[in-house]
Amino acid sequence: LDGPLTVPTAPAVETAAAALPWWTWGLPAAALVIAAALLITARRRTATPAPDPELADVPLQITGLSKKYAKSVDRYAVRELSFRVEKGQVLGLLGPNGAGKTTTLRMLMGLITPDEGEIRVFGQAIRPGAPVLSRVGAFVEGAGFLPHLSGRANLDLYWQATGRP
Repeated sequence: LDGPLTVPTAPAVETAAAALPWWTWGLPAAALVIAAALLITARRRTATPAPDPELADVPLQITGLSKKYAKSVDRYAVRELSFRVEKGQVLGLLGPNGAGKTTTLRMLMGLITPDEGEIRVFGQAIRPGAPVLSRVGAFVEGAGFLPHLSGRANLDLYWQATGRP
């Protein structure tokens, strides 16, 4: 290149700045109102029901419990299960593979949410994170089961290991 480098320019054209339409100023406010409404509605749907004083001495009551399989409209892992466990009773869930035993336990421990129905422990509804879950435990046969101990001794050991009296 010989000589100075030049860049072509064009004269600027002045225009009157157009004001934004009136409705564009309302969009952020409308978005905030909609977001607040969604949050309030979601909190109401997931609010834990009040404790039932009539069930305060009942260790476990399950009413109309149902859980569908994930992508299914009419296939249930658990369907309309209802029972009550009184103080001093021992409960065992027996059944073939796929009968819903593990799904029921997972709902009882608050790990998954039922599609329908309710679980109450000492009158308090079970929901993920519910304080009453500290009183719930499951003893599932597996690596933690010590075959040389009786069932009672295994349960006593489990309770001691979790810091319960």
